Amino acid sequence: MQISVGVDISMAVSTTGDVYAWGCAKNGRIGINTDADHISMPEKVDIKTSDGIHIKAVDVECGYVHSVVVGCDGTLHMCGFVDLDESESPGSDLNFTPGSETQPCQVPDFNIWHRLPEPKGEEKKAERWKKYGKYELKGRSAMLAERSGTA
Repeated sequence: MQISVGVDISMAVSTTGDVYAWGCAKNGRIGINTDADHISMPEKVDIKTSDGIHIKAVDVECGYVHSVVVGCDGTLHMCGFVDLDESESPGSDLNFTPGSETQPCQVPDFNIWHRLPEPKGEEKKAERWKKYGKYELKGRSAMLAERSGTA
């Protein structure tokens, strides 16, 4: 149903909501509890809520050293942890993600189906940027005009 590929990790969601992962398994980045550094064939990832209830998934996203699974109930589950220079350990307070080396961890107090209320009142609208190719740019002529003070 859906697939995501990171630098050296891959994850997929089947049509039944099961998550499968393969690639580099160091630091739990694909949510599989294994001693192997690399998984060649897709393996099923066990997704549970913080209450221990097994759930199905609707989306996966792979990053550089971690991945994210979105459950059908809107919960967000992190696999692995951000530790780019490998100086922090999984138990360190300096990690940026709540993942673990053994299983995907639910991000507390977060649900993608719940929205924040829209802001009220008069707010200045941000300037819309033009799209040139694959990069978002303001546009050369607009930037030059701003610099010269003629905008």
